[in-house]
Amino acid sequence: MITLDKIATNIEVILANTLMRLGRKASGAFINSLSHRIVYGGASVEILIQGLDYWRIIEYGTPAKNIPYGTKRTGANSSRYIQGLMRWIKTKGLASNSKVVKAMAFAIATKQTSTSRGGWGLGNPMDKRKLGFIQKSQSLINVEENKLQDVYQAKLDAIAEKHFVNKIDF
Repeated sequence: MITLDKIATNIEVILANTLMRLGRKASGAFINSLSHRIVYGGASVEILIQGLDYWRIIEYGTPAKNIPYGTKRTGANSSRYIQGLMRWIKTKGLASNSKVVKAMAFAIATKQTSTSRGGWGLGNPMDKRKLGFIQKSQSLINVEENKLQDVYQAKLDAIAEKHFVNKIDF
């Protein structure tokens, strides 16, 4: 029998598979963070799928205004964004030398900022086809959500059978 927990787990698997199909698996931390919670509220039930806070960036990307690096040097030695890029570069195994990793991070940030703001870059560095993992999973998630009807119907049938057996005369 299908349960709410099984439906929620299937939705997590759908999201993880979509992320991998889109090439969005660096360290696997986000996929491993996916979990669910089932919330009962009177006559309703909600399945909440949860993951690390940066799911919006994975779904929608990062606008240039949020990239704290442009063509002008601020004098800052680093930023959280640059540090994140450096961790990503190391995770992907693109470089291990600290100077090379930092140079790559600044090059990526420069290109992201300049192309997103209509600057001197050669095109958007983010492949937009890799965005939208939730949107691209929606049709399969809808199939799982439709299974909820089967769960409720089975419960209603069991209640009716238990309480009304041999009480209806034809």
